[in-house]
Amino acid sequence: MGLHEPARWQGSVSERTFIQLGLALLCGLMLCACAAKGGPPPETRAQRPDACTAFLDRLDSAVQQAEVRDASSFDVHGFPYLRTDRFLAAQSEGLTGPFQKRLWLELLLQEHLQSRRKEVSCLPMEVRLELAELAGVQPGVDALLDEVEDCSRALLAVDILSPEFYPALAQSVTAPEEYSLALRAAGVYPLTSLPVAWLTARAHDRMRDWHKQELGDFEVFGELVRYAPRAESTLPREAVREMLEEAGHNALGLPRLEPKQVRRLAEAFAPIILQDVVADYDSIGRVRWQGEALEVEGDRPTLYYYVSYAFFRQQPVLQINYAGWYPGRQGPNAPFLEKGDLDGFTVRVSLDGRGRPFMVDIMNNCGCYHFFVPARDRVARIKAQPLAFDAFVPTWLPEAFPDKGLVLRMNTGWHQVQKVTAGESPGREVGYTLLPYRELEMLPSDGRRRSMFDARGIAKGSERIEPVLLFGMGIPEVGAMRQRNRHALRLVGRAHFANPWLFERYFEFVEE
Repeated sequence: MGLHEPARWQGSVSERTFIQLGLALLCGLMLCACAAKGGPPPETRAQRPDACTAFLDRLDSAVQQAEVRDASSFDVHGFPYLRTDRFLAAQSEGLTGPFQKRLWLELLLQEHLQSRRKEVSCLPMEVRLELAELAGVQPGVDALLDEVEDCSRALLAVDILSPEFYPALAQSVTAPEEYSLALRAAGVYPLTSLPVAWLTARAHDRMRDWHKQELGDFEVFGELVRYAPRAESTLPREAVREMLEEAGHNALGLPRLEPKQVRRLAEAFAPIILQDVVADYDSIGRVRWQGEALEVEGDRPTLYYYVSYAFFRQQPVLQINYAGWYPGRQGPNAPFLEKGDLDGFTVRVSLDGRGRPFMVDIMNNCGCYHFFVPARDRVARIKAQPLAFDAFVPTWLPEAFPDKGLVLRMNTGWHQVQKVTAGESPGREVGYTLLPYRELEMLPSDGRRRSMFDARGIAKGSERIEPVLLFGMGIPEVGAMRQRNRHALRLVGRAHFANPWLFERYFEFVEE
């Protein structure tokens, strides 16, 4: 496929296609049924300190009963003091030497502790009192988290003495699929995916036409509002490069930044949202609990940021993610099946090892309408995807970015990106605040904290009626807004937003 050719459906409607897809489903179901679970050997588990094992077990039960499980990370079977994400799971293969293994292990532990902070913060006070009494500590969140860390490291100190520790751990560190083979089998996926593929191709054509237009050619149905970051950063390119190179001096070559550095980078690359505002449902705001319902305060414009990691030309690179939220997907522009409370988008800026943006990709917070905006001079070709869609690339990254701010033109109601540009843009300017994404996972609520997401990673109250027609595509609660690390991107085929190999899968990059 040529570099400038549009993405298209590569499959063909044939008996052979149906047989291949059917066999793939059958093999997948068999693999799931036969998958072996890892974990340390029983003799190692028996040597763990009983008090710590009991405390972590009770904490697990309390989290499950209170339904405050943090779905942004994944359990590591047999290792109750570790958790993983998709990037760390991908690193389980190919670790060489004790320094790489030990750093990877520490990152798994830190992932566990970060999720525990969210969960303990969201537990009811009476539950925290019970856990504190069991552990013999004060009932505050920090005291309980200190106990969690002490017990986690105590269990690790026992397990790591086993010669089978790292092989067992590598077998256990996996990230779950966001697709259900059972749903696809029940929905006769090889057949029902064909009309969905046709509709997807039509949607791509429509969006590709948007991006060909000039910014001033779009009809404005309400008022253009230019949401721009209040705290603008003028971080020079050289400063970004030095920051990332220094942060990557570790065994894994992973750019690990301090929170203040992450904040500076988030400010430096923060996008400008050019929003056509017709009604309250178009106002980007701060999320809060109002009684038992989530509310987006349009008079407090906010984007939530977090970092993630991916592989670019086989090397780990840093990504800055920005999530925005609307009160709902409403109005005449929004498709009927997609209408409902809460809506949002995520913009992800990926930096190479020198701090240069080589890719921006964007999705709605349901995982829908994902597309890539690569730097034209970094892509050698878009890889063809047999029996699937190629990467959807409706436009290229503006050459003026990052010297000038990235501008995303959004339509009303449906909240789709119609144009990506950089620099000056029309509209009444409104400043927005940048907040860490973790605040969404620990929102204040009547004297305690509650996540906006349930234990499955679904934003509470954001369910749609789409599963009635689209359940056969295999995504549970398809159309609902989702938590970071839980986004399935494709109705036809399979892809995860947090897959660190996503770029390598779809693109061949220019050698440097």
